[in-house]
Amino acid sequence: STQSTWGMYRTSSYFLAKLLVELPLYVLFPIIVTPMNYYCLKLNTTSFDKLVIFTLIGVLQTVSGLAFGFWGGCVFPNPSLAILIVPVLLLPFMLFSGIYITEDHIPTVIRWFRFLSPFKYSFEAGMYNEFDDGRNYLVHPFKMFNLRLGLWNSIGALAGLTFGFIALAFISLPVSYTHLTLPT
Repeated sequence: STQSTWGMYRTSSYFLAKLLVELPLYVLFPIIVTPMNYYCLKLNTTSFDKLVIFTLIGVLQTVSGLAFGFWGGCVFPNPSLAILIVPVLLLPFMLFSGIYITEDHIPTVIRWFRFLSPFKYSFEAGMYNEFDDGRNYLVHPFKMFNLRLGLWNSIGALAGLTFGFIALAFISLPVSYTHLTLPT
């Protein structure tokens, strides 16, 4: 923008300000909506902790989406290209998350990709939150979906991916800034 070329502020200052302004909205929305969804879906109501953890998973999933969007906005040279390409990049994350295709059916060459998917960790955390209650199931969901991380490891991995996407976006700032063409 013109202000940054005149030296009024740095691009990194704008990035951090934008992140700090948008973050509360992306945290508040799932805190309001997730409990309504939890009870409408009649999920496990054995304790209030289950609802709190489900809400935490929803907040982390939403913020990871924000972070991924920030990364896409920083990597691509203009907003229309980012809007076009970022959703396409999300498709493999959804596909290899373990919801649609289990780990055994993913080709070995690209099996590592599932570890980059925020959907994998939110799905696994949600499954552990819902079904890790000591009940016996005919086919246990953990075995059916080959889930091994556990609740808190999945939540930690989701938080780590979120911070990783924010860090990648911040690192990508100087690279993407050189693509901009300013009017003369």
